[in-house]
Amino acid sequence: MGKTVLVCTNVDCADRGSEQVLDRLHDAVERNDLEVEVRDYLCFSACEKGPNVVVVEDRVWYAGVQPEDVDTIAVEHLMGGEIVEALTRDTDTITKNLIFIVLDAGIMPGTV
Repeated sequence: MGKTVLVCTNVDCADRGSEQVLDRLHDAVERNDLEVEVRDYLCFSACEKGPNVVVVEDRVWYAGVQPEDVDTIAVEHLMGGEIVEALTRDTDTITKNLIFIVLDAGIMPGTV
């Protein structure tokens, strides 16, 4: 089974470059022929930490992701199965738990 990667594209994250992160993730997945679905997500409510990227099945939240971080995420995490710890340093447990409560409830863009 493949993975699902969600990228926040709400105003704050978009202002910080999340659209470029999303585009680069799509390119990396295609270039490396990965079984990964990359989707935009309205908001993780962690705007001050964005751009935010979530690997749903692995329950990983990356904060402050820049376009130049995408290849590291693709190679180390999506291909190698290793969490990119440097991109989790600015995350906190309470917000992470809230993100996954919402995702576990099945709240996805366009479904509410």
